[in-house]
Amino acid sequence: MVVRREGSFPAIAAATVLGKLGRLGRIVLTEPSMASLRTGRFDGKLVARLVSARPMAEVAEAITRIDEIESFTLVPAAYSPARAVPKGPAASLRIRTDRVEALFEDALDVMTTLRRLEARLEGAPGLSPERRDASSARVLSRRLYDGLVDVRLVSFETAAQRLERARGKRIAFSVRGRSLRIDRGALDGVVDPLLHMVRNAVDHGIETPSAREAAGKPAEGRVVVSLQRHGVRCRLTVEDDGAGLDPARLRQAAVAQGLLSAGEADGLSDADAFQLVTRPGFSTAKAPSPMSGRGVGMDVVKAAVDAIAGHLVIHAVPGRGTRFEILFGGGVSLVQTFLVRSDGDLYAVPSAGIARVVVLDEATATREDGRIHWTSGGDDIPLVSLQEALCRLAPDPGPTRGSVLVFAPPDGGRWGMAVDSIEGRRELVVRPLPGPLSSLLGYSGCAVLDDGSIALVIDPSGDDVPVRRDGSATS
Repeated sequence: MVVRREGSFPAIAAATVLGKLGRLGRIVLTEPSMASLRTGRFDGKLVARLVSARPMAEVAEAITRIDEIESFTLVPAAYSPARAVPKGPAASLRIRTDRVEALFEDALDVMTTLRRLEARLEGAPGLSPERRDASSARVLSRRLYDGLVDVRLVSFETAAQRLERARGKRIAFSVRGRSLRIDRGALDGVVDPLLHMVRNAVDHGIETPSAREAAGKPAEGRVVVSLQRHGVRCRLTVEDDGAGLDPARLRQAAVAQGLLSAGEADGLSDADAFQLVTRPGFSTAKAPSPMSGRGVGMDVVKAAVDAIAGHLVIHAVPGRGTRFEILFGGGVSLVQTFLVRSDGDLYAVPSAGIARVVVLDEATATREDGRIHWTSGGDDIPLVSLQEALCRLAPDPGPTRGSVLVFAPPDGGRWGMAVDSIEGRRELVVRPLPGPLSSLLGYSGCAVLDDGSIALVIDPSGDDVPVRRDGSATS
């Protein structure tokens, strides 16, 4: 059994977890030892072995309710250490995460090196032995990559099982995207903020049955958790149909708590007012509650999202509900992309979400509301240049010649990204941007090309793209 908590995990908290496990049976082993825990020597990871006479299903259900437990394994009472080696298809092996990461990086380097080698061998006459061996090595490296990806990927179901229903309230709870598999490191990074957002929605978002009925709502509240993948990015959403957030009340609370002056509060947009709930110490609750972490606010979520270079967006309508969205990187992945050139630079754009590629010329370019549109055969698509989407240029009407990638977001509306030219399609190994670069808007990662150069990967699903979801241009 492995218990892990990102950041500091005091020894007293570990003892609390062991106390909960002790109610289920007898703890026969802990690493570190109980003596080490009592002296405070604890690095944040606890391994415990529990022996229980209770039915396995009952023990599993009880352990699942303990949020801090990352993983556990149950075996029948007849289990014998002498016969502990699994055989057949069910055999499994525990591997340290850092070892898998190192192997994965090596596999990616091998694939990149082989692509460069094949590029240099393209001029060799016929099917030379070198080209044949390089081709075989590329197939084997891809097989190795696919196997390591399968090891890294975990189902979102593992996180969904940890979500709890509220006590004392009638909640219809649902999780969408359970079967979606994402990088284990990325999932570990969002589990804690996900749990807190759900508890926050249950505790502060959903009204009591009597209050809901008085407002003309069903007595049973609704909380929906969903995970979607957009190319190399993932979007995690927690949505409820509760009381929502009132931006006016949030501004008043910020002023009352001394976080903002009256002038600063009046100058906040509603979107910025919603972000006030992520300020340390900010709260509109009258009393703390166990379901909300005993007074710990949404600043915990914001800090966790920042730690994984994610982006937190809050939407709310007073009396109708609140939606929290976390946009984060899905880890290293192999992505089909279009290589495009804009203003002399080469970029990669994930092909997922691109509905079509069209040519922009004087015959199809029209100007409307100060912006260029591509129009043909009844289609009318607003355009934004790639440089403007990256906020590298001030809003302008856009180009009238070049190529256009047309996006069709699942939430409706179409828009196009204008580039100078399209260099071709390529399957690239996309890695997250390192260090401080990870906070740059408009990018989802980077990739090494065959010649060794680096291409930045565009994130067309970001909220910073200056075209609204309904297809109209923003100001």
